[in-house]
Amino acid sequence: MRRDPIGAVASVNNTAALTLKMTYNSSTNLFSTPPTTLPSVRIRGTQHFYWEPKRADKAGRPIQGEPPASGTTQYWTQGSLVLSGGTNNTQVNTGLGYPWRSYLFMLVRSSGTRANGELDWPDPMLGLKFEANMLYSQYQRTLWNRQMGQDYGYVGQNINQTTPADTRIADVAAVGTAGTAVIPGLETGVKVANWNKDFAFGKPGSETRRTYLVTSPGSNWVFNGSLANAGTLYSVVNYVAPSGGNKGDTASLTGGQ
Repeated sequence: MRRDPIGAVASVNNTAALTLKMTYNSSTNLFSTPPTTLPSVRIRGTQHFYWEPKRADKAGRPIQGEPPASGTTQYWTQGSLVLSGGTNNTQVNTGLGYPWRSYLFMLVRSSGTRANGELDWPDPMLGLKFEANMLYSQYQRTLWNRQMGQDYGYVGQNINQTTPADTRIADVAAVGTAGTAVIPGLETGVKVANWNKDFAFGKPGSETRRTYLVTSPGSNWVFNGSLANAGTLYSVVNYVAPSGGNKGDTASLTGGQ
């Protein structure tokens, strides 16, 4: 987040370390034609944390002892749907029941590749419908890509599974003869909708937490678009579980205002 963080996890035992479990995929699953040379992977982590402050400063003024909305947690969860080629009008259930910060879609052709993900993606997207409202309607693919490029800074060419990262658009003039400046591009077949950029900078993470999309377990969330080829539509949602167990209480995330 670009403002006050939310979703901090408390460590109540100073003798025990928090454990992070993560996996990464094999090159044969990531690439339709794996590059001849693959880099080695090294994963390291560090904590970004705070200490519990004193109750008051030197002037006796009280200091807030907890982060905003203490006890609230952020989650990422993934779901998938197998879709046919042609028009699909399908209910998506991943993450329903919580306030959403962002929702991502990734389309993988049934052969297991995303190399032609942009051509397979609906153009235009007929609609993303939430309850009785069309959040996206007749949304052109290039316009969606343009918006994502502005939001996240990925303004280079689209990158697919067969394109190594070092072949992305390079601005040689920016660095002269010392090297090349790589301009990151969007991943093919990946689209994102977000509700966390309502503050001053207009960028994801610059948020007041007042515009999260509040959902319920029975919400109507429909993907409607025509796919060029059959494939699997993966959905990844970043949602917030407010402290106190009230999943629809976003006012608690903003200090009750």
